[in-house]
Amino acid sequence: MKKSLICKLLLIGCSFLILPLLACKHGSAIETLQPKIENILWTLQAFEKIDGKILVRSDFLIWEHEDYNITFKDDIRVGGTASTNTYHSTYVISDTGLLDISNQIPTTKIGEPSEGIGNEYRRALAEANSYESEGNTLRIFHGNPHRVMVFSSEAE
Repeated sequence: MKKSLICKLLLIGCSFLILPLLACKHGSAIETLQPKIENILWTLQAFEKIDGKILVRSDFLIWEHEDYNITFKDDIRVGGTASTNTYHSTYVISDTGLLDISNQIPTTKIGEPSEGIGNEYRRALAEANSYESEGNTLRIFHGNPHRVMVFSSEAE
């Protein structure tokens, strides 16, 4: 009786150890649903450049009316501000967290600083391939090898 009970408890305990391993695919956990990123204004806080240098907000805001942000709409539209210019595009998010932003159409308001990151930011968005979101932080990964843009929101 005691032996049978011990065996059952061991079996139950082992199943809690084995089940997470079965939920893995090629050594990585199966993707879970990401928190909602739509209809939130995400403001760029850090940007990893092509050369690997990481810039924080105070490094890349050069002019008074300059900003970098992005908003994903529910209907596959995305848009925002890159330096002093606005941009619009469409996006697709796969079930596994892959992100594709394509067909950017910048709308010029005024020129942007030549030493700014506007062109590199828009290129990075066009190269976006995945994202992670947690609370009021959104990380968009771009390029190969992966580099990151870190955004924050007022929402929470």
